[in-house]
Amino acid sequence: IVEKIQGIEIKKHKQENGIFFSNWKAAGIGVLSVILIVIVYLGFNYQSFLWDTDSYNIELEKTKKNEIEALKLYDMLNHNSKNIIVSFIENTGIPKWEENIVLLNDMNQIENIPKKFQKQNNIFIEYCELRIESYGLIRKKFLNNTSEFDKGLMSLNKKINEIIKNF
Repeated sequence: IVEKIQGIEIKKHKQENGIFFSNWKAAGIGVLSVILIVIVYLGFNYQSFLWDTDSYNIELEKTKKNEIEALKLYDMLNHNSKNIIVSFIENTGIPKWEENIVLLNDMNQIENIPKKFQKQNNIFIEYCELRIESYGLIRKKFLNNTSEFDKGLMSLNKKINEIIKNF
């Protein structure tokens, strides 16, 4: 390749007794350049390797358990009394979603957490907020024994499904 691209110039330089450096020197410079590039790359990305993934994963497990617990509401809707459903929403469902928001905000504060994890956490926070709003409407629906809130629930469920689909 070198001969094809620069062959004429190299022959001319040789005929004029031009100075040539050893191939070892060129290889050494190449190796040093690669090392320098790697050091600079690692320097810029070093922070993303040093964050507390153990704490993050522990908190993430808590959010998963809370979500599983809160979503039990949907299993209850067709075979439980209004009082049991409302009690579950007030004492378990909404508090679990609220706890998840606190956990996710705490996770976002972990030192050196990569931006992509913060972005995912923020999407999950939005999801939890929509669930809280949805649970509030389900509670009102059962307390008032009306379908007045069905349109709002459908709208919220559409937003929730969009987040799930895109997550």
